[in-house]
Amino acid sequence: MQERNHNCSEYANCTNNVGSYNCTCRDGFQGDGLSCKDLDECKLGIDKCSQFAQCTNQVGTYDCACHHGFRGNGRTCKDVDECRAGIHNCSLNAFCANNVGAFNCTCREGYEGNGWICTDVNECQRGTHSCHTHASCHNFQGSHRCYCDRGYRGDGQTCHDIDECQNGNNRCILNSRCINTPGSYSCQCLDGYYGNGEVCYDINECSRWPCDRNAACTNTDGSYSCSCNDGFRAYGQSCVDYDECKAGVHDCHEKATCINTSGSYRCSCFKGYRGNGKVCKGESGCACARLRREVCSPVEFFLCYVLSYCFCDDNGQDGDANLRRKSDTRLDFTKFI
Repeated sequence: MQERNHNCSEYANCTNNVGSYNCTCRDGFQGDGLSCKDLDECKLGIDKCSQFAQCTNQVGTYDCACHHGFRGNGRTCKDVDECRAGIHNCSLNAFCANNVGAFNCTCREGYEGNGWICTDVNECQRGTHSCHTHASCHNFQGSHRCYCDRGYRGDGQTCHDIDECQNGNNRCILNSRCINTPGSYSCQCLDGYYGNGEVCYDINECSRWPCDRNAACTNTDGSYSCSCNDGFRAYGQSCVDYDECKAGVHDCHEKATCINTSGSYRCSCFKGYRGNGKVCKGESGCACARLRREVCSPVEFFLCYVLSYCFCDDNGQDGDANLRRKSDTRLDFTKFI
């Protein structure tokens, strides 16, 4: 006989038996069938939710909901790549790195922050740049640039000095020398010139008289020359007197003595002669007649001596008188002053 009335729990199933019935709690409940209490599958860990899902207990059952960053029915949950899908909130100046169920934001090089907010790092101001010692640093968003200083060439991180003297890119003139310096150059006037190197003027060395006192100084372009005065000869850097008497290059009379002087010489007639040394005559003031000959005869020499009109030398060529023979064969001495 089937019992029509039973006292099974409302959360139980009633199963009729011969002369009786059984009460069995439904899935999601536990008890003796007469009393059935909800079974918390989530708490007991007997749910079938994905490890990436949230289990929520319900009366007699439970729900599975995929965690944030996953998608699926709760029992099966797959990671969502927010970076690829473009659903992240990283800064434009940050890298997005996908993780299981999440993502990370990392500021790019040249920026700093938490990844969601990234601000530019001024490497030039902080001194964290890679510019060369002879380069200037210019900051840009997220980076910086290096420019070699004037007088240098390179990529800014490596700078080499430009030799303006060698490449001719200088303002030095012909009368100056170009001296290369780190990052620049200088112009130096050559010896014999003065100025700033870009403009050079000739130095008149003769104004300071660098020559020997017995020499003449001649200024030249960038230099000078010294030439010994007449009567002097060069001896090293000096001018020494040239002894014309000793060298026999004077023009003194044969009856005169050559006396050397500084830079010159003078002539002095022998005793018994008068004149300027270059011309010397007997002091008596008369001369022996030449009688149309170049020398005096012994008779003429005797007559001159006795009459004391003149003194003939061995050649009969001295004196300033003229003795000539008249037609009456008499000798006539005429004195000329």
